[in-house]
Amino acid sequence: MCMTTIERPQYRTVGTRPVRHDGVDKVTGRARYGNDVNVPGHIYGKILRSPHAHARIRSIDTSAAEALPGVRAVVTGAEMPMAAGKPIPTSEGIFNPFFLSANVLAHQKVLYRGHAVAAVAADTAHIAEEALKSIVVDYEVLPAVLDGTEAMESSAPQVLDDELLVRHTSPFARGGAMTAINEMIHGPNVASAFVMDAGDVAAGFESADVILEHEYTIGAAHQGYIEPQSATASWSQDGHLTIWCSSQGHFMIRDLVATMLGLSSGEVTVVQAEIGGGFGAKLTPTVEPVAALLSRKCGKPVKVAITRTDVFEAVGPTSASRIRLKMGFTDDGKITAAEARLVFEAGAFPGSPVNGAANCMFSPYDIPNARVAGFDVLVNKPKVTAYRAPGAPAGAMAVETMIDEYCEKHGIDPVDFRLDNAAKVGTRRVNGTAATPVGIVEVLEAAKASEHYQSRLPGPNAGRGIAAGFWGNNSGPASAVANVLPDGRVSLVEGSPDIGGTRTVAAMQFAEALEIPVEDVRPSIGDTDSIGFTSLTGGSSVAFKTGWASYEAALDVKRQMTERAATLWGIKPEDVQYSAGVFRNARDEGQQITFKQLAGRLIEAGGPVVGRGSATSRGYAAAYAVHIADVEVDPDTGKVQVLRYTTVQDVGTAIHPSYVEGQMQGGACQGIGWALNEEYVYDRDGRMTNSSFLDYRMPTALDVPAIDTVLVETGNPGHPYGVRGVGEVPIVPPLAALANAVHGATGVRMTTLPMTPTRVLEALEGGQP
Repeated sequence: MCMTTIERPQYRTVGTRPVRHDGVDKVTGRARYGNDVNVPGHIYGKILRSPHAHARIRSIDTSAAEALPGVRAVVTGAEMPMAAGKPIPTSEGIFNPFFLSANVLAHQKVLYRGHAVAAVAADTAHIAEEALKSIVVDYEVLPAVLDGTEAMESSAPQVLDDELLVRHTSPFARGGAMTAINEMIHGPNVASAFVMDAGDVAAGFESADVILEHEYTIGAAHQGYIEPQSATASWSQDGHLTIWCSSQGHFMIRDLVATMLGLSSGEVTVVQAEIGGGFGAKLTPTVEPVAALLSRKCGKPVKVAITRTDVFEAVGPTSASRIRLKMGFTDDGKITAAEARLVFEAGAFPGSPVNGAANCMFSPYDIPNARVAGFDVLVNKPKVTAYRAPGAPAGAMAVETMIDEYCEKHGIDPVDFRLDNAAKVGTRRVNGTAATPVGIVEVLEAAKASEHYQSRLPGPNAGRGIAAGFWGNNSGPASAVANVLPDGRVSLVEGSPDIGGTRTVAAMQFAEALEIPVEDVRPSIGDTDSIGFTSLTGGSSVAFKTGWASYEAALDVKRQMTERAATLWGIKPEDVQYSAGVFRNARDEGQQITFKQLAGRLIEAGGPVVGRGSATSRGYAAAYAVHIADVEVDPDTGKVQVLRYTTVQDVGTAIHPSYVEGQMQGGACQGIGWALNEEYVYDRDGRMTNSSFLDYRMPTALDVPAIDTVLVETGNPGHPYGVRGVGEVPIVPPLAALANAVHGATGVRMTTLPMTPTRVLEALEGGQP
């Protein structure tokens, strides 16, 4: 269902549901993913991984592997150009090239089980695998720490040596908060810490009639992408490196690989393959630098593809986290203060999404007095990677369940409470930013009016939960180039890897601006030499920024085509009118030519038409969502069955409503899995014991009902078509909505996720939830 709360133009293409341009190739198996790339003469690379969660590498003997027939090259972390260097001082741990380098091939120490130690290139994959067995690594096994809270204790084993850990504190912390931060930053594994403050928190709690305080534990979850990482690298004799891979940003891969290998960006070309899912996990290099080093050493193209077990054990999930939350309320339903302490596990290297949690958790609401302290903590687990609205689902789990607890105790409708406390334009968030035009009120009103919310629960042991969520969205530079073909079709080349149908969405915005059928636009993704710089496919940014770049390219095409028509008719361009794919002479009503006809005469009219467009980081707007969940809990087993689920979201303008609905449904499904089943299980030695899709319990069609969607269109005045990013906020509310629903069904407040049958049953029997 789609609800439009603003007056908007009647679009020709925007808001329709055309068949996606890449659909046939994908359903027929013709689409080429990373592992489908077969460069002539390529050989195969395999990676040796650590059996220990924490150990110093005394020595690596590769001689036996190098002597094996068919082996062409062996590399270790010592051959990474950054191996002898120091971390680049930056708080952006996730993109720090030194840490990325030490992650793709261990430098001196292995920091988690599965950490890459060496790699082999051989004529066949079988020979490469056999060669790995011949490599002898002498380890000095060290104690490991696997829990973020334990890692903050002064007695905890230190993950990164002091000279490699560049610590950061918040520039905003002050007074007692600064003192507390300074004390905690000296813990052996606290990579960074910060405090965000708004208002007077002490006074806010002083004025509260009710104060609630709890601790919440949210386990790590995997992104669940189907395609494991793979890359093929060819380092030519002239020193130029070409990489074929699946990623969420081939320009980022280019620049980071170049930095890691001591090259300039112009010495590296990255060709984007189709991508089999990422959800944030494919933003940074993993196997690409390894394939490149092997290729340089052996002089042949090398393909490296990892297994599903490698993905689980070595390519990070999102963070596990522990949140201590305190909130103050008045008896008449107002939030007076909120204070949170966030401990997020970063894995073996800095860069957890603790900032995302801090920025988002209170943002749906007008809270005059708030404080968040956040800690980025190292543990002996794989380096975490982003996962769809990184950090926000955990923060929402705490805030939204606490709000639900207050509403239940005071007999207040949970939607009415949220409406009374909803953020407005200008509301100051805890990070100091002011809310721009927001749709939280419209979304809450749509949720309350929905048939789902107005319906009755089906019977005993059933409960209903509601939760809101916020994600700030993002943007960045983007480029598009359009070439008008002689038959009137247009080739549109853009620079954003397509995860969710974004090339079709870009083509739709191009077609709308040029007033031609979207079927006449053929979109594709160019390599890093063929299109201008385009930032990551992440932050719910692509439909916004690449759509805008495509819009600008369409305007450029229209301008040039108008000039060509004027040349043909011998008139001034300002005397040419254009609408609905037809150029007309304003001074002669009988003189006209269609876009297709003119395309066939471009050479005689002045030459080919190539339109260009670019976009920058401006005008993007945040997203809000409200989810309603009905569950049934089996009192004998603790199993939670989702009976009904509705997502309500401010989508700005739905360019392609089917894709928007798919994003909303997909995020909800991932949130359902994270809330109920998905978790990383480690033994005390740091070995993941469920590193397969058989044992890592993702939801199937039997676990998830048909998910209803309500699209609320409020528009975004910062975009030509009102686009607002939609891809990430759908995963923010599910954890809390389901926890609230489980409480409704059982009377038990679950504060530890996932809510597996064992945990629910223990809670029902009076144990710790």
